[in-house]
Amino acid sequence: MCGICGVIAFGDSAEPVDEPTLRAMADTLRHRGPDDDGYLVAPDRRVGFGFRRLSIVDLATGDQPMSNEDDSVWLIFNGEIYNHAAHRPALESRGHRFKSRSDAEVILHLYEEFGPECVHHLRGMFAFALWDSHRRRVLLARDRIGVKPLYFAALAGTLLFGSEIKALFRHPALQPRLAEDALSLYLTFATTPAPHTLFAGVEKLPPGHRLLIDVETGQRTLQRYWQPLPDAAELLVRREPEEYVERLEALVRESIGLRMMSDVPYGAFLSGGVDSSLNVALMAELADRPVSTFSVAIAGDAASDELAFARTVAERYGTQHHEIVIGEQDFLDYLPDLVWHQDEPLADPVCVPLHALSEAAHRAGTKVIQVGEGSDELFAGYASYAFFADFHRRVWRPYRLLPEVVRRGVAGSVGPFMRLDRADVLLRAADGGELFWGGAIPFLPTHKRRLLLGADDDAGRRAVAALYADVDAAVPGGSQLDHMIGIELRQRLPELLLMRVDKVSMGSSLEARVPYLDHKLVEFALAIPADVKYRRGISKWVLKRVAERVGLDRRLVYRPKRGFCGSASNMLTRRLLDRAEQDILDSSFARERFDLRFVRAMFAEQRTGRADHNFRVWTLWNLVAWHACWLERGRSRPEPAPVV
Repeated sequence: MCGICGVIAFGDSAEPVDEPTLRAMADTLRHRGPDDDGYLVAPDRRVGFGFRRLSIVDLATGDQPMSNEDDSVWLIFNGEIYNHAAHRPALESRGHRFKSRSDAEVILHLYEEFGPECVHHLRGMFAFALWDSHRRRVLLARDRIGVKPLYFAALAGTLLFGSEIKALFRHPALQPRLAEDALSLYLTFATTPAPHTLFAGVEKLPPGHRLLIDVETGQRTLQRYWQPLPDAAELLVRREPEEYVERLEALVRESIGLRMMSDVPYGAFLSGGVDSSLNVALMAELADRPVSTFSVAIAGDAASDELAFARTVAERYGTQHHEIVIGEQDFLDYLPDLVWHQDEPLADPVCVPLHALSEAAHRAGTKVIQVGEGSDELFAGYASYAFFADFHRRVWRPYRLLPEVVRRGVAGSVGPFMRLDRADVLLRAADGGELFWGGAIPFLPTHKRRLLLGADDDAGRRAVAALYADVDAAVPGGSQLDHMIGIELRQRLPELLLMRVDKVSMGSSLEARVPYLDHKLVEFALAIPADVKYRRGISKWVLKRVAERVGLDRRLVYRPKRGFCGSASNMLTRRLLDRAEQDILDSSFARERFDLRFVRAMFAEQRTGRADHNFRVWTLWNLVAWHACWLERGRSRPEPAPVV
C-alpha cells in the first residue's frame, strides 16, 4: 500500500515537470508510505511520478517507480495484486524478465502483453499510473470496486493526479476552491459521488474505470472496463440454497486466503458480528502464526458495546486480541485531523472508532488488516433492505398505479402535516421518483428546501435517477432488492464506506484489505437469488450458513445485528451536540448558505427526542470543519505530524 502522485505536461506552453514539485506533492502522502520514496522525471520533462512506500510485499526490491526491461514503461502503484504469482510463469515463458518479487512488476509485464486491457488480468485492489514512452501515453486505472482512490485535475496544459487530493494542491497551478454544484450532492449522499469532489476542478476516477492521456495533445479517454454484474454463467443455473452456500464458502475461503499475502504482520478488525468473526475464523485456520485482532467500544454506551462477543471469538481462535474504549473527547480531538485526512468530508461518525482501531493496530506493529466492508451490501444484511423491498412490493408499487393527479393531490394535502422524510416519500411517489435512494441519505429534497438559502438544483434526484438507469441497463428485470444492492455498489459502498476505510486506515499507515469484495466473489454474490439472501425472515442467510459451516456459534451468527459502535444514532452525546451546534452556527460558510432557523430547529428536536437528526448534524458538522480546514485556513493550516 502506498501513495502515488504525478504531473503530465502537454502542449508547447506547458511548464516542464520538475522534481521539487513532485517531492512536495509526495510529502503530503507520507502517512500512506512512511518507509521510502521515489521519483521519475521523463527526459523531456513531460511526465513526472512521485511515490511513497508502505512496504508490505518484497521488502528488499519492490521500490518504485518501477520500469520494464528497457525502461520504456514506468509504473507507480498503490494496492495489492493477489494473483501476481500465478501470472509469473506464463510471462517468463514469453520472455519477460523479472527484477523483483513485487506484485507491482507483474502489472508492467501484463501491460506489455495486453496494453490497457491488462486491468482485466488483475485480481486485487489498485490505483496505478503507467507511463508508456513509446506510445507517448499515460494510463491511470482504479480497481473494479473502488477500494483504492485516485484523483486528477485537468488544467491548462497540465494534468495532475494523486492518491489524495491534498497532493494535487502542492502544485502551484491548483488552489482549493469549493465546487458549488457538488454541495447539494454531498448533502444528499454524505459524500460526493464520482466523478465529483467538493473541490472545483478536481475529479475522482470512478471505480472500474481507466483514463488514457495522450501526452502530446492532452486528449483524455475515459473507459469503463468493469461494473457490478452477476456472473453470467451462474444466471443460467438455478441451484438449491445449500449449493449456493457451498460455492460461497469456497470463494470466501479463497478470498481471505489470498489477502493474507504479506511479508509483514497482519490482523483483523473484529466487531463480534458475523462478517468479522467469519473473517477471523478463516484467517486463524489458514494462518501460520496467531492473528492479531482489534475491537473498539464507546465508553458508557452499553447498547452498542460488542466487546464481549468479540472477546469470545478471539479466545476461541487464539488471537492476539486488543480492546480499545473511546469517549467523547476522542471525537473532539480527532475531528480536525479527520477532515484533513479525508480531503473532502465523509459524513460517517464511524470514522472515529475506525481511527482508534487503526492507531491501535499501528502501535501493535501491525501493517496489514482485514475488514468486513461490503458483506451487508452484497448479501442483504441490513434490516432496512428487507423493509424497503417489502414496502415496495406491498405499498409503493400499487400506490404508483393510482392516477398521477390523485398522487399529487395526496402529497399536496397530507404532506405538509407529515415529517419531512415521510412527506418526501409522497412527493417522490407523485413525481415518478424512486423509493430507495441509498443506505445513507442525510438530507432528502424536503430537508434541503428548508436548509438551503439558495434554490436546490435537484442534483440528488438526478443522481439517483442516473444510478437506477445504470442498474436497469445492467440487470434488466431485476428485483427491488437487486436494484437496491446495485445502487449501493455504485455509490455508498465505494464513495463512502470504502473511502472512509482507506483514508482513515492509511492515516495511521495501515493497509486495509476487503475480502468480501474480491471481484469474483462479488460477481457470484450478485447471481445469488434474492430469496436465498433473505430467507425465512433471516437477512444475509446465505453467508450466515457459511459461518455455521465454518463452526461459529449459532448464537453469535443469528443474534440481532448492531451497527458498528451503534453508528450515528448514539455517537452524539449532549456535550458533542453542544459543540456541533456551536461550530455550525459560528461558521460563516453555514451562515451564508443555510437557513439557521432550520438548523436550530434540528438541534432542538434532537435534544427533546422529537426527531433523530444525528446523521444530519454529523453531516453539517463535518462540512463546516472541512470548509474551515481547507478553504478558510487553507495552506496556513499546520499539517499533522508524520506517523512514526
